[in-house]
Amino acid sequence: MFLKSLRLENNLGVIRDIPFHSGINLIVDETPIDSTEATGNNVGKTTILRLIDFCFGGSPRDIYTDPENRKSEHKLVKDFLQNTHVLITLILTADLDDPMAKEILIERNFIPRKGMIRRINGRQLTEDE
Repeated sequence: MFLKSLRLENNLGVIRDIPFHSGINLIVDETPIDSTEATGNNVGKTTILRLIDFCFGGSPRDIYTDPENRKSEHKLVKDFLQNTHVLITLILTADLDDPMAKEILIERNFIPRKGMIRRINGRQLTEDE
């Protein structure tokens, strides 16, 4: 299976839609070369990998917890993810070059308990499943 797309959306609309292509996919900083701003940091490389991991069953805490100090949550980020109902959708495909290839749709959100979305192809699953 191949990653086809990763979409982040909330109750306000699409935040980011990332298509993947055959071959190498790069996450790059588009800051102009002649800019005085620092480049390469805070463009989302690690966040994208964490969101993919989250879709595959990783902990939501990995998104909003400081990796250096696992007890320190970024409250602003956590509140945004939960209060605006951020939904992560990952689409996998058997063949990126064949539009008719079998796809798997994985959806997850950050809302606890009864509001939790953990679906594969529309079917709600438990954590163990």
